[in-house]
Amino acid sequence: MINSNWMAILKTLCDLPTAPLREEHVLAWVEQYIATLSPAGQLSCTYDRAGNLRVDHIAGADSERPTARHLVFESHADHPGFLTGEMINRGEGLLRAEFAGGVKPSFFAGAGVRLFHPDGKNPWCFAVVDRPPLRPADADTLDCVLRLKQPGIDVPPGTIGMWDLPDAALTGNLFTARACDDLAGVAAMICMLHEVCRRRICQSFTLLFTRGEEIGFLGAIAAIQAETLATAQNRKQCCIIGLEVSRALPQAAMGLGPVVRVGDRTSIFHSALTRFIKLAADDLIDALPGFRYQRALMDGGTCNSTVFDAAGFEAAGLTLPLANYHNMLSDEHACSYAEMAPRTGDKIGSEAIGPDDFTHLVELMVHVVEKFSHYTGDHRGLQEQLEKRLTRYAEKLYAVTPHQRWEHK
Repeated sequence: MINSNWMAILKTLCDLPTAPLREEHVLAWVEQYIATLSPAGQLSCTYDRAGNLRVDHIAGADSERPTARHLVFESHADHPGFLTGEMINRGEGLLRAEFAGGVKPSFFAGAGVRLFHPDGKNPWCFAVVDRPPLRPADADTLDCVLRLKQPGIDVPPGTIGMWDLPDAALTGNLFTARACDDLAGVAAMICMLHEVCRRRICQSFTLLFTRGEEIGFLGAIAAIQAETLATAQNRKQCCIIGLEVSRALPQAAMGLGPVVRVGDRTSIFHSALTRFIKLAADDLIDALPGFRYQRALMDGGTCNSTVFDAAGFEAAGLTLPLANYHNMLSDEHACSYAEMAPRTGDKIGSEAIGPDDFTHLVELMVHVVEKFSHYTGDHRGLQEQLEKRLTRYAEKLYAVTPHQRWEHK
């Protein structure tokens, strides 16, 4: 069943303007919302040197069997977007803009752009991409020229721009928004924290909201260097579950539940932590009517979990399958929902996720928190199962007749 409170949080966050290294509206909303919660223990918000937001839920003294390992959920607060530069021709409404994030230049033609007021709530004005973007040598961004729909307006440099697509909406079994990646991940973490506080669950954990993922995992890398989560000596005791919204694939389709992500294009994640999440999901199949989940290698791209894995953390991933990845409409399997989503131009459209997938993701995260005190960091439970199996068949296995014995010389 869809939780209306969770969907309201999802919609609010997915309507906020954001772009790589311009995540301030999202992070400010998160900090303000957290101030309204009443946990069983304590909540604290801190920013590291790179502007990543760390939120700690500190359990009360009655926490069940506190573990030496520390649980962290991580999501990034940016989405591919524009930042305006100087005006080229005020009379014609031409201005420069830089686009950061993975969208193919061939998708820009004729697409509308929504330039947001600095208050983060209202569109400043609207524009259209005037000509194909160019990628300067050795640059990760695209140089664009925008044409304002109302010439004569002075748009301040550094104004955030996103595709001119409708605000987030829930229509039947589809949730569409300008940006689901990774604002839906941010929303899932907030909904989970809200539910933990409501249920008075006594388990310490951390939420980390990172910056600049779309231009090369900058916030995650900086958090590691700054020891935002753990010192270099204690990384293996820090269990990070990255929350992502990733391109749907044949093996990870929309509508079939959140995905326990075993890895991405670059790496395979921590085996024991991944299995722990899977077992938590198995619990919910029996306990929660209609609960579904998937388990898959999602190799359509690389995510922050790989960054933490490479640095020596125990890293795993949870993912929502996404249609119209980075707003690109195409003929791929992942974009089978393209015709149902709003669009601007011929090739840019709203991203889309399944609302049931989102609801089940939040429930799974809450259950992971509830069970985390039992996580051992290894496969001892699986080893015990395997050893019991050997014990069960040992008599038959070792009852070897003389003519079956090998003679060793």
